[in-house]
Amino acid sequence: MNCKNESKEILVVDDCPEMRAVMIDVLKEEGYIVIGAESGDDAMKLLRDLTFKVLVTDVDMPGMNGLELARYVKKEYPDTEILIVTGSHELCVAETVKEVGAEFMQKPFCLSALIETVRMLIGK
Repeated sequence: MNCKNESKEILVVDDCPEMRAVMIDVLKEEGYIVIGAESGDDAMKLLRDLTFKVLVTDVDMPGMNGLELARYVKKEYPDTEILIVTGSHELCVAETVKEVGAEFMQKPFCLSALIETVRMLIGK
């Protein structure tokens, strides 16, 4: 079965199972179709087979980090909007956000802010 035509709307990537589950649950409660991945590598596998309107990715993950994933997605899937979430205060995060035209949220964040940002990205 070829799933490429099946839009899953939102891909949430975070290596912390609890954080990933909270983001997935709150977005599903808003009526979005959401799939989670625990790493950049897992996300890339999903991206090969499914279409997403929004990628929500943490920065600090083992293997491919969220910044590398964001750059890859912008290059290979330019119609996918990106939200980068992180607890990091490093300057390279802000630079990458500008470079890829992504939105940015600092952890910890309010779940209503996540919903509003995703709603705005879906509307683009």
